[in-house]
Amino acid sequence: MLLGLVLMWMAANFNLKALDIPSFLSTAGGVVALTDGVLRLLFQWRRARRPSPAASPDEIRKAKDILALQVTEQCKDAMRVLMLDDPRPIPVFWRSAQRDELRGHPRLNAGQKVVFSSSDHIARLADAFRGLKRKRLVIIGDQGSGKTTLALQLLAELTETRRPEDPVPVLLPAASWPVRTGEHDDTAEYVPLHEWLAEYLDMEYPALRAEGLAPNLPRELASHGEVLPVLDALDEAPDEAAMLRALKRSLYNADQLIVTCRTSEFLEAIKSAWDVLTTAAVLEPDRLSPTSVADYLAKSLPRRPTAPWPDILAKLRGGTAPALAEVTSKPLGLWLIREVYVADKKEATKLQRLGEMADPQALRTHLCDQLIPTLIKLHPRGNKLFSPLHTLNARQVRDWLAYLSLHPSPDGSPHDVAWWSLTCNPHSRLVPWVVSTLCGLVVGVTLGLLESPATGLAIGVACGILVRLKVKSWFTEWPGFANLNIWERLSVLGKTTREALCMALMGAMVGFLQSKGRVDGAITLGLVSGLGYEFTMGLPRWVEKATEKSTARSPRSTWKDDRHLTLIRIISGVVIGLLASLIGWRHGMSVATALTGGILLGMIFGLVQGRHHAWLAYYLTIPRLATRRRLPLRTMSFLEDAYRVGLLRMEGPYYQFRDTLLQEHLAEHHIERFGSCHPHTRKREEHLS
Repeated sequence: MLLGLVLMWMAANFNLKALDIPSFLSTAGGVVALTDGVLRLLFQWRRARRPSPAASPDEIRKAKDILALQVTEQCKDAMRVLMLDDPRPIPVFWRSAQRDELRGHPRLNAGQKVVFSSSDHIARLADAFRGLKRKRLVIIGDQGSGKTTLALQLLAELTETRRPEDPVPVLLPAASWPVRTGEHDDTAEYVPLHEWLAEYLDMEYPALRAEGLAPNLPRELASHGEVLPVLDALDEAPDEAAMLRALKRSLYNADQLIVTCRTSEFLEAIKSAWDVLTTAAVLEPDRLSPTSVADYLAKSLPRRPTAPWPDILAKLRGGTAPALAEVTSKPLGLWLIREVYVADKKEATKLQRLGEMADPQALRTHLCDQLIPTLIKLHPRGNKLFSPLHTLNARQVRDWLAYLSLHPSPDGSPHDVAWWSLTCNPHSRLVPWVVSTLCGLVVGVTLGLLESPATGLAIGVACGILVRLKVKSWFTEWPGFANLNIWERLSVLGKTTREALCMALMGAMVGFLQSKGRVDGAITLGLVSGLGYEFTMGLPRWVEKATEKSTARSPRSTWKDDRHLTLIRIISGVVIGLLASLIGWRHGMSVATALTGGILLGMIFGLVQGRHHAWLAYYLTIPRLATRRRLPLRTMSFLEDAYRVGLLRMEGPYYQFRDTLLQEHLAEHHIERFGSCHPHTRKREEHLS
């Protein structure tokens, strides 16, 4: 509003009757800015006064059934990828934690002990969880101990056996819990759990917003305790202690919760927060015994296994294969052996030799070396759900993943791989200068040929400077998205059109007064004000939003959403360019100059406006990384294929290494091949080491 008043005051001394460009543009800008401020205040006032209707019990039950069906399908897909039932789940034995510092006051924790044995009898854990006085469970364990797998199994069992009154379990990545900045720059706190849960449901499960259902169902489900949050990987949060405090503040008396976390990080969070998760039962795993490992491998192998498998199993049971027993004491190591040797039917002589050694590190290194070519072999190129779409070379895949293993994520997590953070590296420092120089040259040369060299030089230099100032931030911006749902888009267009009509009416009134009663002055200023708002402020403002970790569906979807947003901005810029061409032609410019200059400047304006340019920055950076053989030219396709073969997994907008042991192994490979890492990767290197 203040900007609009200033522009209107500046334009008051111009004579609109003469229709000079400075007067015209200043008046139009003032009308748009002033009216936009008034509309924003009216919209906020109307929204604050409008009550939100509550959903009926029948609508709540229907929404829970819809949500449970979608969660069940997601669990089946995830368990199919992890091959949890091939031939059966790895039998990890879990027990209630006995350490007092994990469980809190004994009087409060009465009745909060879980009696449970093996993860291949998950129904017992579901019954034990439902039998808790307060249904809150923390699953702790070291790296590769099967925490997430157990949580996924429990989630699937609770969903399949859910009673109508039970909440619907939903898996949430803890690292996606958004942080709300406080009044001071050095303070930050997590948003309330139910608030984040409502946003997550709204984005991740669009069926809850289908036509015919009650409005605000995600918020109704979250606020009334109809959803059981399964918070995975608390240790990957930036501040575990702050998240633990946020959980305690967010939970009501009967709220249910399941949390997974590494043991050391959970103990440190308790120590830093000076408190525990009140009345929560705590499960921790036992090491896999050599006997249980041998029994599991025997059931995974053919009924009459070939040599040397009988000797390997006998020595494992007899305690004469120490390295093999140590590696398979965690589910992660047993999974590696199952993939590399059992699923691939590989000859196991080397496994026997390395397993009989005293040091398990050589066996771990060997398994990590063999995992990439094995998974590529087991998942050949094809059109099936979990087959890569392109032919993969094991050596190239290893080198590319090694680079990604040390590349930092936007929030500093050592395990997340974000496609937009690939632009934040030393190889992209020259890109803004190249882009701004090319834009300035194209504009300057084009207008210099159409008009005069002096005009082309002046506008080209100004355009280059503008682009340089705007492009600088592209390489640190998060991706954005535009809601392209046809019905919601019509609603958005209706809102912006009404606002644009208000802008046009205000512009016509100002134009009529300043041009001393001329109708053409009113029509021209009204048209420019209305269309200018629609395509520069209205549509981008309503459409463009930042991608949030808590609501992103997948890395590929965020990449496509940001691309769509860029195309929308380019189209809006071209429209503005055509409008500017019309004005320039009416004021004496040649058709070629007005049309070419308007469209060219409009496209550049469309590209630089907005706050989300991750897709553009990605395409400006990847070619340089490809020439240095750090990543392929089609990096997004490669990441998708790595996910399809099982090397990566997805967590919201991020890819993550399926096996943290593999990530550490690849990081060492990258350092050995390329030497010391760049400064921007040293934090991740130190964490992994």
